Amino acid sequence: MAGLRAALMPQTLLRHGVARCLNQVVTVGGGAQGGAHVNGARAVMWQCEQRRFKANRSSERKMEEIAKRYADWSMPERKESRPLEARRVTEFKQVVHAWVPPADLTYTVRPELVRAMNASGWAPPAGLDGQVLPFHVFRTYKAEQLPVYTDFRAKRMRVYTVIRRVRGDLYLLAKEVAKICDGREPELHAGSIRVKGNFSQPLKYWLTSLGF
Repeated sequence: MAGLRAALMPQTLLRHGVARCLNQVVTVGGGAQGGAHVNGARAVMWQCEQRRFKANRSSERKMEEIAKRYADWSMPERKESRPLEARRVTEFKQVVHAWVPPADLTYTVRPELVRAMNASGWAPPAGLDGQVLPFHVFRTYKAEQLPVYTDFRAKRMRVYTVIRRVRGDLYLLAKEVAKICDGREPELHAGSIRVKGNFSQPLKYWLTSLGF
């Protein structure tokens, strides 16, 4: 039994492997009792090795399946950008706004103010230049934008243009808006005017040329 215990030591298993230790167990044991112990030890060790082998094979297959499944999900390699390409600035083309006002306008407009608008269609308020108007259109508080909006209704089948933040005589303002909007009569609401159609750009040009 001393030889059997010496053969089953963990150090021997680690140094020589399981198969070699099994051969040592067979040769060390003697007699019928020793042979029975040896055969039992061989059977137990063989079962453990088989289970370990199957577990390793199954884990390897799972890892291969996971690697194949997520192979396309890997992050792309990061390319180093050159300093010249990183400092490159795109040059934008200058947008020139031009607007020809209708001839039957009641109040004086200044079309040169429209040319001062930037690419996004914004220009600072130039003032009324001494002209007294019976109405006034106030800009938004934060961005100082003209309160001209496009309103879509009936699943975007109907388009309306709305001017908000309006004070003063709305009837006179509606007459001027009808001249800008191809003669369409606008609807008057509390502090706003709505006209059918998309006339946001000519209305912005007109309000900018008035000095609002």
